[in-house]
Amino acid sequence: IDAAARLARQFRLRGADAVHLAAALYLAASLSEVRENVVLVASDNELLKAAGDAGLRTSNPVSD
Repeated sequence: IDAAARLARQFRLRGADAVHLAAALYLAASLSEVRENVVLVASDNELLKAAGDAGLRTSNPVSD
């Protein structure tokens, strides 16, 4: 929750988006040997931009 709150402030995200990003970053850190294979999939452009800025690969199923 602390990480999500920090991400919400840092990237100006809504609460649920911050929780999703925090979870994806946690997963990527936990799976550091395959971090490049972690992809955050969402159709929310603000979330996708924040995830990309945080170093995650992203995919938008609506526009990709």
